[in-house]
Amino acid sequence: MLKESITQLTAVFDLLAQPVILSENHTVIYCNNAANALAIHEGDVIGALSDQPVPADGDVHLTLTLCGKNFSAAAHPLKPPVLCWVLQPLDSAQLSADYLSVVSSQIRKPLGDLLIASRRLLPDLDEPCRDSVASRQACIIYRGLYQLQRLAGQLSDGSQLAQGKQALRLKRTELKQFLQNLADTATELLHDSNVKFRYSGLRQPKSADIDPEKVERAIWNLLSNAIAYSPESGVVELAAEVTASTLLLHVTDYSTIDPSIRACVFNRYAYHPGLTDHRDGLGFGLSIVRQVAALHGGTTILCTQPDHSTCVTMSIKLKQAEQNLHEPTVDFDYSGGMNHALVELSNVLPVEMYHPLDLDG
Repeated sequence: MLKESITQLTAVFDLLAQPVILSENHTVIYCNNAANALAIHEGDVIGALSDQPVPADGDVHLTLTLCGKNFSAAAHPLKPPVLCWVLQPLDSAQLSADYLSVVSSQIRKPLGDLLIASRRLLPDLDEPCRDSVASRQACIIYRGLYQLQRLAGQLSDGSQLAQGKQALRLKRTELKQFLQNLADTATELLHDSNVKFRYSGLRQPKSADIDPEKVERAIWNLLSNAIAYSPESGVVELAAEVTASTLLLHVTDYSTIDPSIRACVFNRYAYHPGLTDHRDGLGFGLSIVRQVAALHGGTTILCTQPDHSTCVTMSIKLKQAEQNLHEPTVDFDYSGGMNHALVELSNVLPVEMYHPLDLDG
């Protein structure tokens, strides 16, 4: 029955201009004429897929690799184990990676000068004056500085991503405590915000070799994105689980993504000003998350759930490094000494969170 159904569908797929493939066990078992034109053939192996099964309901959007090329793809389950994929070639970068690197480095120097000057020029502030106009303006200045630091970091990451220069700095990490520390920080920062944060952590300790800084930044990017698109009084959930060899991180929010952009949310420069208000950015966030997952042997998928929630799942392969791990001789702090969470969430946290008396760097 399944074979007959697929035969009927392929007759329709061959009429479509959009590349369509069917897969079974990560292998192409059918491709329409549009997919053939991209040099995709039956028997090709699909890369960049996680071991997480595609849910029977809802849509899944992710990036997969075929014939050495990356594609944005929407997966639609037929009957297990056959999946139907609608492909969209990734747009080539429109900006020079070298240019991004130069812009990032040029931003950092005046940013540091601004931070030093602001500390000297701002009037002395104390606890009784927190509600004053001067205190409010100080908060605005400092949040702006943290937002500039975040943009500089994303430009730098975007440059490395475009040049394929992202590399891991592995460190033996106890994942349960590592994730709990991040969740505790998020809980504290979001306590008085318009979004409720929930965390479901690992039940048992688990150690693995990861790049903790990159994973941390990926999680903050996921949370920042989810918070930005959550409705008033919405809920953002972070859940972690470990399979035999994989760490799965699920970030869920109860917003909806326009169907026209779901397939390209992981693309670099995927910024849609017509669909946003205050929720701006460079469009690097989710592409950086995807790259961090790929460097760890995993992937990132976006799934629209039947209850209209949106879940992004990042997978990380847990491997033990063969060589001994050493701390780097020179440790570069991507936030320039600023609080990492306050930098990465600066586009979604209230301005009051950036009072100079509360900042630790």
